[in-house]
Amino acid sequence: MTYRTCAGCVFRSGYCHAREAVKAQVSGLGVTSLKWRCKWKRLAFNPGDAVFVETIGYEPEGDEDVYISKWPATVIQAKGSRLICFIEPGALDDGEVPFEPKAHGNGHVKVPLARVSHRDAVREHVCDFCKRIVRLAGHEDYCRDAPQKQRFTDQAEYLF
Repeated sequence: MTYRTCAGCVFRSGYCHAREAVKAQVSGLGVTSLKWRCKWKRLAFNPGDAVFVETIGYEPEGDEDVYISKWPATVIQAKGSRLICFIEPGALDDGEVPFEPKAHGNGHVKVPLARVSHRDAVREHVCDFCKRIVRLAGHEDYCRDAPQKQRFTDQAEYLF
C-alpha cells in the first residue's frame, strides 16, 4: 500500500503509530493508495538544513552520456515529495568543478527527495517571507522583513 502523506517524513521507513492506525481502519476495503492529513508528520529536511544535492547533467555536444554531480546546498522549502534547495554559485562538487547556475537561474534547484542527503555543516537561517538565506549579501535590499538600515543624521538626533 502507498501512503503519499508519508513522503518526506522522518518516520517513513520506520514504525509510525498514525500510519498503523490508518492501515488498520482501511484493511479489507481494497484501498491501494491513500492520502490523508497527518498531524504528526515531521519533515526529514527542514528549511535551513545543510544537504548534498545530486544533479544530473548532459554534455552540450550531444553525447548521450549522463554525469551525476553532488553539490553542497541548503534546503529552502519542502514542496510535496520535492525540495527547493539553494546551491551557492561557485560551490565545488565532489569532482572539484565549480557550480554555475543556468542563465535564468540564481542557484535554486528543485530536486526529488531521493537525490538529497544530509551533510555536516552549519544550519542556515532562511527568511520566512522571501525564502532566501539571510546571510547572503543584498538580502536587506529585496526583503521587506529584513532589518532596516538605520540612518542617523544630525536632524534626526534633535527630533527626539
